[in-house]
Formats: sequence, structure tokens, C-alpha cells
Amino acid sequence: MAERWPGAFPLLVRGDWGAAEPSPALRKKLLCYFKSQRRSGGGECELRSGTATGDLLVCFAQPEVKQQVLERQSHQLYLGEKGVLKFIVTEPETALAAEGEAFEETLVPTKALDAMGNLQTKGKMLPITLCADSS
Repeated sequence: MAERWPGAFPLLVRGDWGAAEPSPALRKKLLCYFKSQRRSGGGECELRSGTATGDLLVCFAQPEVKQQVLERQSHQLYLGEKGVLKFIVTEPETALAAEGEAFEETLVPTKALDAMGNLQTKGKMLPITLCADSS
């Protein structure tokens, strides 16, 4: 089977390394973890910054390797005296879709809209009922 470029099959990695991205030393340890078949189920990969602060993408060269990592129930990295770092590995689309749904749920009109009666959102026309202000 031909080797593909490492970024072809990404997974989103989220962990408790603070609000900012992991330090260079921690990134190196994470990379070694995901390259280890024995420790993570992984293989040839590279780490990239995710779309949100603190998120990482681990990008695998082969889809089978990505699937093996995804199927692991838990991921943790032993950091010696600092203890154990647990982290979550998901499909990027799944995580982004969940965030998008949560974001859309918070978009609730709180004031009366103009007399047009329709709000255009993401190319869709949504009907709106205007209410009289009781104040």
C-alpha cells in the first residue's frame, strides 16, 4: 500500500494543558505517543494546531491508523512527577458540528426585528413572528 502524506487523516486532540497550546516539550511527547503503535494504536503522523486555542490536530498518513487510535477507549500520557495527562481524541467534524450546534442554539433574537418579517441565516429564510413591546 502506498504511503500517503501525514495530514490526510486528522483527529482532534483536546487535553488539560491549559488555555494555551501545549509547550514544545509536551507537543514532542504527544507526537511520540501518537507515533507509537503500542501506546496509542498510532503510526506515522504529525501534530498541527487546531482551530480553537489549545486544540491540536494529529494527522495520520493512513486511514487504518487513524481508526485504530479513534477506537481506543482512553488516551493518557505519563509525565513522570507531573502525573498522568488524560486527553480526548475525536473526529474533527464531530467536534466542530457539536460546537456549531451549541453556537446556533445560543443565537436567539432578543429584540423586535424590522418589519421584513424574515431573517436570512446561512442562506435559508426563517419565518419570524413579531411581538408587540408591552412596555
